[in-house]
Amino acid sequence: MRPRSLFFRVIKVHRLKLFFNFACLLLPLLLITSLELPGAEAPAAPPSDLPKDAVAIPMKLFADRVFVTAKVNDDATAECLIDTGAEISLINKARVKLKNLQITGTEQLQGAFVGGVAMQKAILPSLQIGERVHKNIGIGVIDHREGQKLGQIDMLLGMDFLSRTRFTLDYEHERLILWAFRSPLPDAPKGYERERLPLHRSPGETLPHVDGVVNGKTRVNFLVDSGAGGPFFVAFQKLSEYGFDDSAAEAGRLRLNDGAKATELIIREVVFKRLEFGKVAVENLAGRVIDASVGVGPLAKSDLQAGNNVLGTPFLKQLAAVHFDMPGGCLYFDRKKPEAPGGASADTGKQK
Repeated sequence: MRPRSLFFRVIKVHRLKLFFNFACLLLPLLLITSLELPGAEAPAAPPSDLPKDAVAIPMKLFADRVFVTAKVNDDATAECLIDTGAEISLINKARVKLKNLQITGTEQLQGAFVGGVAMQKAILPSLQIGERVHKNIGIGVIDHREGQKLGQIDMLLGMDFLSRTRFTLDYEHERLILWAFRSPLPDAPKGYERERLPLHRSPGETLPHVDGVVNGKTRVNFLVDSGAGGPFFVAFQKLSEYGFDDSAAEAGRLRLNDGAKATELIIREVVFKRLEFGKVAVENLAGRVIDASVGVGPLAKSDLQAGNNVLGTPFLKQLAAVHFDMPGGCLYFDRKKPEAPGGASADTGKQK
């Protein structure tokens, strides 16, 4: 059986993260390895407007990624990357000193561009996020020091953990909200509108995928990935067929193996003139397109299409909030209602 992704797998197949796919481009998440992460200070959450059974945790945006502070095993603090595009969660024992870590086995992560990453499997007795405490959490353990691939990451919370709950990335108020399992999502605040988007994903998949329309032309299934930049789009025809400029500047190269054949694809810097998700639309947002219009076989095409159409934080933070109801099989996009017919101006990243 071939791996689910050309780019990244574990020897019991997991696709860890899209940032490994684009390692050759030095995307902002990889630049974190040479930057200092934000400290424990974070914006205070606004006065509570939430039900009593909801938990709000201050969140920080850094390099277009979302971080929250958590307590591990009651004796260590970690800055957690909230990553809805990762299937598995990781903790870096070189940065987070842990006691009573229960090692249950080992696995080998394998990235097409970053090579092998050794990982231990473990059980965390306790993980506290805000006021909510989670017991006996399965997690991957790495030992990456400064200068290594993930040497500046304390912890990554992926969808193996997040998909068990209902949660909100509240960009407007800079907070992560964890909802009680059976608690209904409150209505959109006055002056805001909400779009419900059903999840479209393969059976058994934990990652959030929704359908949208690119440049008024093409319906695309996007991965909603708070751990990514972008947006990213894979073009299997000329860029102009999708409403992009065929002469868009080259941003890098993507090297992959298409079966037994090595292939190199051009990544181009583009402007998404319009990204639509129901009645929610964002205009003139910078992103990148993988030009797969020539020389791509069926194996590469299948995997490129499945994992590389991505809505990352540069898109998501244009919204007031994104609600993830994984048990309910849907996402909700909240945004302020347009002030006048025709919406706001069409400046970069402006909503309509």
